[in-house]
Amino acid sequence: MAIAAEYQKLADALPYYKYVPKTLHENLAFRERLILEARNSADDRRRIIRACKDDPLFYINAMCWLNEPRPLPGKSKINPFITYEYQDEAVLEINNAIENGYDLLACKTRDMGITWTVLTVYQWRWNFKELESFKVMSISKDEVDLEGDQDSLFYKLDFLIKTQPRWMTPGFDPQRSRANMIIRNLVTGSAIVGDATTEDAGSGGRKTSMFFDEFSKVQKGATINTATADVTRCRIFVSTPKGTNNEFYKLFLSPIKKLDFHWPRHPDKAKGLWFDADGKPRSPWYDQECARRTPEQVAQELDRCFLGSGSVFFQPAMISEYQGAFCMNPAKVGNLEFDADTLDDAEFIPDENGRGPFKLWAALSPLGTLPPDIYVVGCDVAAGTGATPSTMSISSRTRREKVAEYSNSKISPDKFAELVVATCKWLKNIHGGTAFLIWEANGSAGGTFTSRMIDLGYKHVYFRTNEKTHTKKQSDTPGWYTTPASKAALLGEYRRALNEKLFVNRSMSAIEECRAFIWSPDGSIDHSGAMASADPSSARENHGDMVIADALGWWLLKSETLPDAAKPEVPRESVAWRRIKYLEGQKKKTYWTDRWKR
Repeated sequence: MAIAAEYQKLADALPYYKYVPKTLHENLAFRERLILEARNSADDRRRIIRACKDDPLFYINAMCWLNEPRPLPGKSKINPFITYEYQDEAVLEINNAIENGYDLLACKTRDMGITWTVLTVYQWRWNFKELESFKVMSISKDEVDLEGDQDSLFYKLDFLIKTQPRWMTPGFDPQRSRANMIIRNLVTGSAIVGDATTEDAGSGGRKTSMFFDEFSKVQKGATINTATADVTRCRIFVSTPKGTNNEFYKLFLSPIKKLDFHWPRHPDKAKGLWFDADGKPRSPWYDQECARRTPEQVAQELDRCFLGSGSVFFQPAMISEYQGAFCMNPAKVGNLEFDADTLDDAEFIPDENGRGPFKLWAALSPLGTLPPDIYVVGCDVAAGTGATPSTMSISSRTRREKVAEYSNSKISPDKFAELVVATCKWLKNIHGGTAFLIWEANGSAGGTFTSRMIDLGYKHVYFRTNEKTHTKKQSDTPGWYTTPASKAALLGEYRRALNEKLFVNRSMSAIEECRAFIWSPDGSIDHSGAMASADPSSARENHGDMVIADALGWWLLKSETLPDAAKPEVPRESVAWRRIKYLEGQKKKTYWTDRWKR
């Protein structure tokens, strides 16, 4: 197959590769002929060495061999390295990056040969270029150089060297060239060294190029990325995705030059290639692999999907199905204006340009209010610095459906509390609706919000409950307090509601946020964007705050302690109204009132 046009100029500078046969039997015959010519004639041997030195693709396809410990039936464990088109492009790009000094990244499908490709380029330059220094790194030292381990990087380098004729690698002496984590060339003076990707590894000295294998698994990726920037002008980062909580994902989002190692480019894997209704590539090989793997493994190992890998909490297929069934554009977008002193007389003001922090999925009455109902308001409180938004999710108890949401990263916790109370009063309105409130009370922002709510005296609130007891006894502490266990229970219940279609959430963006929640290595559930963010002030980066507000709303919405329907309005100052007030005053306790500790 022809090399892509952007690489043609580089390929034209390689004069010998075009003469190498690419089919297996013809390639083996070609290699045999070269060996015989070199054995019978010193001039021919020098000519072959010159061709290998001047043309890395000729060298790879005429001299290099691969080890395959899992051969198919009837196939050999040792095979000639015959490059595919995407590997040709990678060889040219890697060599060009080393020559001209820039970084590369390969987000790969598993088993595409990128590690062999990078190491072969390094070994070619080690063999023919003078005084060059390369470093290869992986997540542990055993991954780099463990004697007898065919998966280690130095085993592959050893294999490349030892399967070539001795006259092709005169600078290699088994006794003097090879030691743990290093291969020296005694003729060219070049060397390849290895190390594990620990926090301090690779930060000293100078290197021609550095190769980072499986970089998404590195714990201190950001530190290593910073520390090695001055060590070499050419770094090659290679990995399959593993969620978004790592430096590899951040590099992937950067303008770094990328190598394409996706499975549809592999001729064998792409046989019978077709595309489904969503434009996703498929093939018999792909379908067979999907049957052997979990959805997370398919996303990580085959699809190169960052959000679908890394032990996702909400299944991507479920999210897509749910969005198609329920999500839609809001009916109105705007803001809520109210009396700043009394928090009364709230009015929803639509924005003609469809902008504003409030989104409604319910029709307003002629008086500008929502229909009478029991509403549940879930809130996630942020600091108001612009880093993450404070969010409010409003749902109907009778319809078990989200009707509105609010999101603003610049509102302070105390002002957000005032807005929430004004919203609850607006939901109650003249028709006699009721609004019950739950919020996450953790942290300084949650504490400020809670203190302001106590001052405002809004009564219909959630009180902390011990979910581990049979009675689920309530405390006198208002608000929801998040621990790893309570967060798992909260999000687990919300996931069940979405899976079983128990709750209707019309917000496309809110449901989309669910995709970014993953299981962390310590067993907690976190939003991957918040975990990966190195700059907490980086404004409008969404960290799943609306998902928390939605989940809190559903937690209260499903509660058996809420009434099932809105009570009919009783005219103020009527006999019935006075009787109700009298009875309320006689009660020692009520469920939602008189629990507030001033």
